[in-house]
Amino acid sequence: TKKELEKKNYEVHAPQITKVWEAPYSAWKKVIDEIGVDENTTLVGLSAGGAAVTRYISEGKMKIKKLVLTAPARYSEGDGDPSPTSDEFYDFEIGDSVKKQIKNGVTIFYDTADPVVKSVHIQMYKEQLNAKVVLVEDYGHFSFLIPTFPPLLEEILANHDE
Repeated sequence: TKKELEKKNYEVHAPQITKVWEAPYSAWKKVIDEIGVDENTTLVGLSAGGAAVTRYISEGKMKIKKLVLTAPARYSEGDGDPSPTSDEFYDFEIGDSVKKQIKNGVTIFYDTADPVVKSVHIQMYKEQLNAKVVLVEDYGHFSFLIPTFPPLLEEILANHDE
């Protein structure tokens, strides 16, 4: 998706978080701060990244163009969660004003066979952000082993010039 967007002359950042499964929110926030988010930004978050970008705009009260969440995690699942910082990481509220901060809305991609993200997480994001949910098959938890995800590219480009 990054390569395809760059071919179309979009500026794309795909930051890597060290030990993503252990990183506290402060590490995510630092990386997102360095990118420079504004009203022309489309944020895409995968798994814990979905919680990180949602928390970022919630707490920063900034306006963005679009938010796309792919298999977004929301709460830890207790002892089975590999992230020791999960309680701190997911400790935020999505206020009613957040959906007004996102000009072109929120889209969630979710595979019901995802072994990590539960449908209750998706329902929470859907309700709190008035999000459109797109169910897809055969993507699981959307690992980096998936070479392309055309629906994501299409969603990022949809209404981009508005």
